[in-house]
Amino acid sequence: MRTLWLADHLLLDERGHHLSHAGYIADAAKRAGMGVRILCARKCSVKVAGGFRMDGIFRQDLRNSPSRLFSKSRIALDLLEFVARRRFQADLESGIRQAEVGRDDIIFAQMLAPRNLTSWLQWLQSLPRGHEPTVILHLGYASERFAADPRLPRLLTALQLDGKQERARFVTDSPILQSRYEAILQQSVTLLPVVVSRHAMDSSKRPGNPPCFACLGSAREDKGFPEVLAAIDSLSTSAQPINARFALQSSDPDHRSAVALAGFRSAPEKHVSLVDHPLSEQAYLQLLRDADVLLLPYRPETYKERTSGVFCEALSAGKPVIVSEGSLMASQVSRERTG
Repeated sequence: MRTLWLADHLLLDERGHHLSHAGYIADAAKRAGMGVRILCARKCSVKVAGGFRMDGIFRQDLRNSPSRLFSKSRIALDLLEFVARRRFQADLESGIRQAEVGRDDIIFAQMLAPRNLTSWLQWLQSLPRGHEPTVILHLGYASERFAADPRLPRLLTALQLDGKQERARFVTDSPILQSRYEAILQQSVTLLPVVVSRHAMDSSKRPGNPPCFACLGSAREDKGFPEVLAAIDSLSTSAQPINARFALQSSDPDHRSAVALAGFRSAPEKHVSLVDHPLSEQAYLQLLRDADVLLLPYRPETYKERTSGVFCEALSAGKPVIVSEGSLMASQVSRERTG
């Protein structure tokens, strides 16, 4: 049976959009009559619903979340990069046996940093000629990192000389990065839609209730979470009563967001609801359905070239959004007239 290999080294738990994204793609492949194998982190604590085989082959990417001490040293970061690259390459070689992969199979490798991309290209080059699957390589963000990696052009040239270049396909979910990646790789790069959920997202607005403003997803500084808390505190101290509700997903905050939560004066107010625990996909979608407006004041310097799963879910559910001017999402809401 033709098989889709869904490789996501970041698939670890229910945080973020990796679990729902994997489920959506796996379901689609199953409906198309394909077999499905999901390759995830070794410490993955969740299952993709649907009875799919999941193999934990990837170790933690040490370069992805360096400690503050390591972040202060260029030498330390370079060392982490070297170790992470070697570990990822070894995990691919030991986790995917050549005899199990067919010529008609598709491998979809998601959210790749340059170190992941070069490892996949090396793995593809190592396969016997005529036995290579189609490998779809989903490029991560920060195009300058790919431009600075000297291994990429060498590996692409080697694949071309071996007649294997056509077995590698490059994709991105950012319309801005598409042209930049094509210039860097000298390869065609396909723009993919952002897949957000396997479930229909209808609106369940109840007449007579005050409007609900929601801040969903992880509580991070680059998503403007501290600013949302500060704005609510400012409204709570005004002379006018607040005719609105606020639902804030506050689980797993980063350092600055945790500090802001500790000083959040409006936390006890009846019109404020803090969700401080991880949510299942169904519970998360219920919060989205109950919301009237999504607050997405993401930092333009981080989200200038990238979109957000929460943003795409809001548009899919027909919810208006408030976004930061200068972000990619700002141009999208101007086009769609949803913000």
